[in-house]
Amino acid sequence: MGLNKIVAELKKERSSQTAPVAWLFRQIQETKEVPPPKHTDWMRASSIPYLCPREEVLCGIEGVTRIRAQDGCLRVTMDLGEILHHQYRDWYYGPRGKYLGAWLCLVCGKTTHEEVRTEEGIVYYSPIKPPGIKLLKMPESCPHCSAPRAIPVGRPADGPKVRLIIYHELEFRNKKYRIYSHPDGWRVDLVDEIRIILQELKSASPNWYRKMGNTGPTKEAITQLMIGMWLSGTKEGEVVYMNKSGWKKPSEYYQYHRYKLSRKRIDRDVIEPVLATREGLKTGKVPVGICRSIEEERAKGCKVADLCFGGKKRGGSKRRKKNQAA
Repeated sequence: MGLNKIVAELKKERSSQTAPVAWLFRQIQETKEVPPPKHTDWMRASSIPYLCPREEVLCGIEGVTRIRAQDGCLRVTMDLGEILHHQYRDWYYGPRGKYLGAWLCLVCGKTTHEEVRTEEGIVYYSPIKPPGIKLLKMPESCPHCSAPRAIPVGRPADGPKVRLIIYHELEFRNKKYRIYSHPDGWRVDLVDEIRIILQELKSASPNWYRKMGNTGPTKEAITQLMIGMWLSGTKEGEVVYMNKSGWKKPSEYYQYHRYKLSRKRIDRDVIEPVLATREGLKTGKVPVGICRSIEEERAKGCKVADLCFGGKKRGGSKRRKKNQAA
């Protein structure tokens, strides 16, 4: 239920059950201004599968500032996903020596990769050069302050524990295309431990989880995985869906969809739209869009949809010529 519906229900029924939810969701909602894009901006990998070059160029030309809103429902959904990621990497695979990457100590604030840290952070640049990427198993204790991996909370000593060392996502950048990515991590192959598999972790509702089991991952999820593989120089990867509500069977909790790095996908789904966007922002030439109609769902929420479709408002009325798209 969205925030507006919750507030409306609260006003209508004055329900004591709804009131705490409405209050909480008002506290955690967030909005962020996105300034008009420039051709020199860095692009995050997670945004590229949803990139519309025409929208970006029109926003740049017209100086449109967009508002990215994250209501309470979306915030809770994203936070639940982060919890599942933490559970998967820091409690399940990490302590068993089957997850690779960088690890952060919550006691001293240092990582296992401090020696490669620069003013820009812990960053690797693509294409990866020797000696390559440093990928480590979860340490038993912090190499800097000797804090243990986990400590018990209360009694008994073998009861619940809290993690003091957690996974820290590495950053990869490509200067030529000005793209950056934070891959979710690398799993060690259970049969051949020399093989490592880059993972794109996705949490899913039970219905979506079942759908992905039947249809396979979305194009957007595969593209995000491919970007991480490309930038990190990893040949194999997998999209992992995590069910937020599994039941009894292991297959109802995790799905693994394996892929090889595809240069064709990178050229078509990443480099082409990125270059079209940068060229348009630099020259003012507006590229082709991805919506076929102004009535499509994405177009309905687009700030420049009227300009994109030749100055036509929904319903067929005309805008003034000075507002028409190039």
